[in-house]
Order: sequence, then structure tokens, then C-alpha cells
Amino acid sequence: MKKELDSLLQTAEKAFTVELLKMPVAIRKMKRKDLLNLRGGEEVALAAAVTDCALEDIPNPKLVRTNSKKGKSSQSIN
Repeated sequence: MKKELDSLLQTAEKAFTVELLKMPVAIRKMKRKDLLNLRGGEEVALAAAVTDCALEDIPNPKLVRTNSKKGKSSQSIN
């Protein structure tokens, strides 16, 4: 019974950690008291902050492959 409860607790902690990682950093660092005391206008601002920080909105930098001269010798080996 105790092992089952420990397993359930670990599962809940892992799920909570994943949910925290989905939130923007500003909200993660916010004190629980402040988060629970949010009122109507602040809730709208919070929702806007969450949607503004969506991963889809972050531009992906274009990676360009460049040829390196490392390993290429100017002298030929005979």
C-alpha cells in the first residue's frame, strides 16, 4: 500500500513539473500567493502573457552550413 502511494506521489510530482515547464518563466517565478490572488484584469493579462509566449511565435533561426577549412592541408602528400 505504501509503495502504491509513493508511486502515485511521484507520478503527481512529475506531472506537476511538466506543467510548470510549459509555463512562461515569469509565471514560474511568481509566488503562489500572488498567483492565487490575481483578480479579473490581471487574469486577462496573465492569459495574454501565456499566449504571447507560445513556442509557435518564436522564430526559428535559419541554419546555414558553411564549409570549414579545418583538416584540409595546403600541401599535398606524395
